[in-house]
Amino acid sequence: MKVCLSLAFKGQNYGQLLQAYATQVVIDKLGYHTEILDYQRKGIDGIRFTPWLVFYGIERLSRKIKKSAQKNSISYDDLHRKNISERKEQAELFRKRRLHDLISCNGNKELVKLGKKYDAALVGSDQC
Repeated sequence: MKVCLSLAFKGQNYGQLLQAYATQVVIDKLGYHTEILDYQRKGIDGIRFTPWLVFYGIERLSRKIKKSAQKNSISYDDLHRKNISERKEQAELFRKRRLHDLISCNGNKELVKLGKKYDAALVGSDQC
């Protein structure tokens, strides 16, 4: 039986990485073959249009503007820059060493095609 895992696993948050790893290990130990879905949304294909979508878009745009303004106002010293860089490196190393069978998926059409090859899907994060 093949199981698709939709997990948040790309960040530098150690809890996020451990949750993805633990989920994959437990499902594998139950005797199932797991693949982690590396989904990238491509365009607007597959997005259901609702009145709330407008509010969501405005909220996301406002978050991007605030984040951009914060990045320009925050300056890190050498120690903090080094720490951030090391966290990114360690997170990437963890993903390469511990997570297996990452399947790239670009857009809704590809997701629909991929879905046919799995017997089950598990969504393991509120970020998905």
